Amino acid sequence: MIDVVTFWLDWFGVAVFATTGALVASRKQMDLIGFILLGTVTGVGGGTIRDTLLGNLPVFWIADPRYLITCVVVSSAAFFLAHIPQSRYALVLRFDAVGLAVFGHGCRNGSQRKRRSDRCRSNGRDHRHVRRHRSRHPRW
Repeated sequence: MIDVVTFWLDWFGVAVFATTGALVASRKQMDLIGFILLGTVTGVGGGTIRDTLLGNLPVFWIADPRYLITCVVVSSAAFFLAHIPQSRYALVLRFDAVGLAVFGHGCRNGSQRKRRSDRCRSNGRDHRHVRRHRSRHPRW
């Protein structure tokens, strides 16, 4: 039961972060390729760093390319739907918060594999640094 929930949370988190990257591409008025690139990088980037630090090679999106397909589909959908919300900045922050909450189980995955938990906790420090950086620039 827990494995099924973890599986779906993982997919949901990738989709949420891909949406976040695509919305940032929308704010920068990029084309479809820019949407897909930023959506894919944000969708699988954190997990790639996690797997590399934990020594889980090949990384998850190489072992299962459906993650990349999810990022491409979500980013492409955002390309056509990003003009609808009035404030994309507020939407980016909300999706970013949901994605961070969903990926909180990453430390649990690392501890189940009997890896050092300080490597998992270091990912949280990186996200706090990003949040501080964003607060200095309220308008992108």
